[in-house]
Amino acid sequence: MRSLLSSFRGLPFDPTLPRPYYLVEPFHRFRFIVLYMLATGIGWFLVGTAMRPLEASEIPTFLQSSSLFGAFVGGIIAGMMVGALQWLVLRRVMPDWLWILTNVAGYAVTMTAIQAWQRWLQTIGVQRFATTPPWAFLLLSILVTMVCTLWLGLLQWLLIRNYARPSWGWLLTPAIAIAIASSLVGIHQFLAQAGVRVTLQVGVLAAGVLGLTQAIAFCVLHQRASDRPAIRDLALRNAPFITEPRQIRRMTRRLLNQIHRNWKGDVMCEQAVPYLVGVTASGAIAAYEPERPVSAAYLEHTPLPEMLTPSPPNAALPALARLQVTFLPSGQVTVYSWQGASLLDLAWKFLLAVIVLSIVTGSLRYTMPFLGQ
Repeated sequence: MRSLLSSFRGLPFDPTLPRPYYLVEPFHRFRFIVLYMLATGIGWFLVGTAMRPLEASEIPTFLQSSSLFGAFVGGIIAGMMVGALQWLVLRRVMPDWLWILTNVAGYAVTMTAIQAWQRWLQTIGVQRFATTPPWAFLLLSILVTMVCTLWLGLLQWLLIRNYARPSWGWLLTPAIAIAIASSLVGIHQFLAQAGVRVTLQVGVLAAGVLGLTQAIAFCVLHQRASDRPAIRDLALRNAPFITEPRQIRRMTRRLLNQIHRNWKGDVMCEQAVPYLVGVTASGAIAAYEPERPVSAAYLEHTPLPEMLTPSPPNAALPALARLQVTFLPSGQVTVYSWQGASLLDLAWKFLLAVIVLSIVTGSLRYTMPFLGQ
């Protein structure tokens, strides 16, 4: 639990505890979130294009998107397109094409349940809630929609639990996305009543929020593999952390340039060889530690031993930035912050981008369906 909270807040972990293998490594969070959100958004764009024939009045009634069978067919289309594009991103961390099938089943059940709720409202619900205040009726509709999306979270969780832990929170991920999107729409309506006229495309907003929420949830999950051992090097364990993002970015670029000057770039191994490296504010390597057994075997083929500048005995440990240095079989080297980007910072920045995009598409009069609505 402590490591889970630390990963979301972007804080360094306790080095005396075992280090978890993340489903999405912290230094790949930004790229993963971007790709996953793009996959989700493009998927729903394709769904909107594919489902337009179901809205035509010429086709039989039972096939139209407003019918239960039409909603079921629309769910199959949505699950297939969105799930397939998401799997192209997930296959590096969860190589199982069953993700597509779980999305097909999840969206089919979810969209059918939502459509059944809407049909009930149009027939019996109008009379039952005739005296209900509008705000209470709206809140009830949101809660029912959140309950319907639990089917999607449940079916996805049945697959995710085989690859990640703790995975139980995934059950509520689609419902949380609906709650966030509904809150933003409510704020938009409140501003509209106050005289602030801003066009908002709800379908784009909801699809973007769902993609962002699921991507953040994937970044929090740990692999089911056994934990990495605790940090053994005393300098890496006991030295103060350098956590200022701009300083870490400068130190990352400096270390990468130093390694390029000291490494010939020979192919060492058929797989990536990662190391945890502690770097001082001046750019010197104060300590390093192999991340995997293969890293220890190929240590002498790297420039790290020659670049090491250990602290003098009995001297106070300088503050260190913990960086992930990986030597690739292609002869290239990558350097990332081991701590990774803060998920809180990424969450609000991407959420702001989704809101801006939904406003832009709304001003262009573009519409995109979401969950059949």
